[in-house]
Amino acid sequence: MKGSILTVGDSTVDHFLRVEDSEASLLCKVSKKDCEICLNYGEKIPVRDSSDSFGGSALNCAIGFQVLGLKSSIATFVGKDVEGKGIIDHLKMNNIDTTAVLTDEVTNQATVILYKDERTILSYHRPRNYDELVLPDSDWIYLASAGRGCDKLKSEVLKKVEEGANLIFNPGSWELKNFEKFRSIIQRCAIVILNRDEARLVIENTHDIKKQLANIIKLGAKIAVITDGAGGAYISFLGNYFHQNSLAVDVVDCTGAGDAFAVGFCGGLISGKSIEDSAKWGIINSSSVIESVGANFGLLSIEDIEKKIQLFKALKFEKI
Repeated sequence: MKGSILTVGDSTVDHFLRVEDSEASLLCKVSKKDCEICLNYGEKIPVRDSSDSFGGSALNCAIGFQVLGLKSSIATFVGKDVEGKGIIDHLKMNNIDTTAVLTDEVTNQATVILYKDERTILSYHRPRNYDELVLPDSDWIYLASAGRGCDKLKSEVLKKVEEGANLIFNPGSWELKNFEKFRSIIQRCAIVILNRDEARLVIENTHDIKKQLANIIKLGAKIAVITDGAGGAYISFLGNYFHQNSLAVDVVDCTGAGDAFAVGFCGGLISGKSIEDSAKWGIINSSSVIESVGANFGLLSIEDIEKKIQLFKALKFEKI
């Protein structure tokens, strides 16, 4: 596979707490309709197990693209602490170019509560001076989740696009709340990826997924993708609309599922695969990640993905 990719965004230390036993079920409840997890106020909630790993969309995707065979680098911040050193060591161990990594105060933190078949994330993002990031040359740029003030990256990103880089945008919470600030970015995107809840947040006046996709294309993106968890993924390209179904697997932890899909889908396109094959790559990669705890465990190589495509006859890519 030819090509290099730079991921840009925040990195974190993820602390996982699994709340899942008979006693906890009396103290916790989930309302999927209202999108709520409720813990009894003032109670001590028993935790079955805990673990730590490194995450953040930019980090997860950098590792995922490297596993696929792309030359991967990352522009991010880590803290001047033990955890920051751990992130850098983790990236280097996965053969990621860390030349554009800056150190600044403390490392971002996230606590991930695993309960039933879903995860809830409490995150702390240290304010960063994003205009200090220097973006190295790369064939592709993957602009991922970052914190307050990351719109300062726009001029540097657009400069790289003018010089020939292809742009992928997968916004995080702050970017979504300030979506208007990123219109100039979206106008130059090869691919924009949102999940279903994010699409509802930024595309107003409609919950129709085809209309949401059409709106993203209208903003300037060449390819629009909306992922929908167990509902699979929806894609718009060249005026056509497609649906890729998901796979029935044993869900252990959904953290990083969207990143894994994005890696598989974008990696497939970068390697010259069709929209259909790329969508299958995304679903298979995502399905593998959610079978273990941690946002970047279970990411697959091209060989592994191709083997699984042959096994999973239930994968269906359809025009809608």
